Amino acid sequence: MPFEIPKLSALSTQPQARDLLLGVTLANRAPSYLFAGPSGCGKATHALSLVKTLFCAGGKDCPGCPSCRQVGAHSHPDLIWVDRAYVAAHTKGEGKTLAINFESIQSLCGALQSAPFAAPLRAAVIPDADRMNEAAQDVLLKTLEEPSPKTLLILTADNGMGWGAHGLFAAGKIGQAVLFQ
Repeated sequence: MPFEIPKLSALSTQPQARDLLLGVTLANRAPSYLFAGPSGCGKATHALSLVKTLFCAGGKDCPGCPSCRQVGAHSHPDLIWVDRAYVAAHTKGEGKTLAINFESIQSLCGALQSAPFAAPLRAAVIPDADRMNEAAQDVLLKTLEEPSPKTLLILTADNGMGWGAHGLFAAGKIGQAVLFQ
């Protein structure tokens, strides 16, 4: 049986992060979040759980509406999951890279300009955002500086400060940092 992404209230491994995220609603959310902490601590699960909570059509006691199931499967039309497959699909030429590159982030930013299809907003999750090269960070910067009101961007990183003194986090462009243990 595949792993089921729980609602935020059911997550117990990161109580401080969970409690902070439980207060996030469509009305009071930041336009972007950085989930920073060690590898394997639940950052991606919390990111999907937050998106699931915001997209859910069934409310607090949802038994698993279509929107929740689609978010869990990374197949919701308003969720963009920037994993290695996404990067490879949006990279031209033979030289595929493990870095999150300019072309993939440019494509993401373009997609985020579209209105949501089924959910109240479009959400993008960039796991391992610390793999973004400098050109990709520069492209993402404009989206972070001028976010659409119908967009949510969640970046996860093993080292939230790893982008250096001139990086996105250090420049204060991330709406809110959530630290994981």
